Amino acid sequence: MKSGKNRPEKISDIIPHIKQSEILRLGVELLPVWKQWKQLVGEEFADLAEPSGFRRGTLHIKVKNNSVMHRLTFEKDQILKRIKGILQKDLIEDLFFELDDNE
Repeated sequence: MKSGKNRPEKISDIIPHIKQSEILRLGVELLPVWKQWKQLVGEEFADLAEPSGFRRGTLHIKVKNNSVMHRLTFEKDQILKRIKGILQKDLIEDLFFELDDNE
């Protein structure tokens, strides 16, 4: 069947495109966190911890060892405050530190 411009589209055809564009938009909005990571956590921790993902308002951060995780946990509120200061929207509500399995 030939589809025309005014022909309705199936919801099942539209949803994947909406979801993809939402993920892209969110990625672009969170990009400053990755770009300014060194300023957000300080030079001391920049090479020992890095953002690894984002899910449901929580930024996941891979850390090199338990000592770094412990120290960053104490700095969590300050890091979160700095992150919120560079984002245009209040996207990140929490930080989750996890050991890097590749170390």
